[in-house]
Amino acid sequence: PTPLACTLFPYTTLFRSSLEPQVAMNMFAVDLYEKVEEFIPEINIKYITWTAEDTGKVSPTIYIEGREESD
Repeated sequence: PTPLACTLFPYTTLFRSSLEPQVAMNMFAVDLYEKVEEFIPEINIKYITWTAEDTGKVSPTIYIEGREESD
C-alpha cells in the first residue's frame, strides 16, 4: 500500500465536560492519542490546539498526519 502523505489536516470539534478546563483538555488529549494508536494506526496526532470561550467551553483543533511506514 502507498503510505499516506505527511500533510497536516486540522479537525475542530466541541466537547462537553464537567471537569475543570485544563483537566478536561489533558484527559481528552491522552484519550485521543491512545485511541488513535489503537484504532487508526495509519495516522499520527501531530498536535492539538485549543480555543476557549468566555462561557468556559473549549474546542480542540486536532492536526493529523499520515504515519510513515516502518520496515
